[in-house]
Amino acid sequence: MMIIIDARQPAVKLKKAVIFIPGFKYHGLSNFLLDKIQRKYKFFQAYRELTQDNLQIKQVELTTCILDIYEVDWTEDIPKISSNNLQKLFLSIWLLGYWTFSRIWSTFRNSPLLVIYSLLSLIILIIWIIANTLLLIIILINFTGQTSVAFLSIISDNILDFINSLYLWCLKSTWINIQWFAWGLVIAWLFSFSISEPINLGLELSHFTKEYLKSNPLRISVRNRVLSILNPILSNQDYDEIIIIAHSFGVVIGAESLGHTLLSCPKPVKFISFGNNLVFLSKKESKLIENIVSKCLANLIELNSTNQLDTHYWIDYWAEFDWFCTKIPLKLFKKSHLSNDTIRTRFQRNKVFYRINNILNLFTGKYHLIYFEDESYVKNNQGEPIGVLKRIFNLITRIDVN
Repeated sequence: MMIIIDARQPAVKLKKAVIFIPGFKYHGLSNFLLDKIQRKYKFFQAYRELTQDNLQIKQVELTTCILDIYEVDWTEDIPKISSNNLQKLFLSIWLLGYWTFSRIWSTFRNSPLLVIYSLLSLIILIIWIIANTLLLIIILINFTGQTSVAFLSIISDNILDFINSLYLWCLKSTWINIQWFAWGLVIAWLFSFSISEPINLGLELSHFTKEYLKSNPLRISVRNRVLSILNPILSNQDYDEIIIIAHSFGVVIGAESLGHTLLSCPKPVKFISFGNNLVFLSKKESKLIENIVSKCLANLIELNSTNQLDTHYWIDYWAEFDWFCTKIPLKLFKKSHLSNDTIRTRFQRNKVFYRINNILNLFTGKYHLIYFEDESYVKNNQGEPIGVLKRIFNLITRIDVN
């Protein structure tokens, strides 16, 4: 009897840790991505869910290795915004000023779509603010009296007269029932618009981003939450390789956390980022973002100091059609004091291509997840297309250790 041994399959399977750090409101990234890869490549031999030290682990057994998959939920530290419409109105006005009067518009050279989308969002927000403000003024004028409301004195008398005349015309109209019905529709629309998902999501994202950039305690809280998961994994001797996959604002969270990791790791550590918004945020807080990316890359090099692999430690994927993402310039690493040759050796940028089917989707944010679609691809040095999913599949299944 002849026994054939497959030399490609090691006697003892290597073990990898894959840590997902999703962006704002992108929970379940690990399930989303693994499901797509599994449907395309059918690479699971076994799948189980484990609990270890209060951490949920999805364990996938492959031909070449075993993957322990973690997903970091850092969103518990997101500041909550009030459900009160009046407070949301004042918050939106404050955020409008904060983001409008900054250098973010200079990103037009890097991402024209980002500026166009920001302008559209700005116009919608201004309309919403004006509409709700006018509604508030109408109510104050007609139910409390114009002279008894002190803050109305700062508004032009002509504007107040016009608003009041418009309101009284509706009341005195011979079609009073129709007019009241019309006003009811307008008020209902304003109310539903003020609590709609796009407005709430935009306010939450803008508010959290501002607080994260300005509040050191909030950054420390989010970072510590990530490090409470990341540090034990880095020090776990059972793993032969560690891969951190981050998307959207998770790139900022992951980069800052890696920059504060003080552990040495005898195994390869790689950081894979998709849809970063680092350049955009650097226009608001340049020193902070430069510190984050510089310390991240320097620490990745230090973590991998015992490894002799000639490979990139930080691999970034970006797309021109992703309105919230730009290519990371090398000058953003200037505080790392690393040479450009070292940065190019350890940091790799990959431009993602995708056939745009619906131009309107460019402004909905749908393409912010396009990196994980079957049709997305990058080009190798010979200009040949390689699917992004295939790149990810090869990365997490390849045996890349000393």
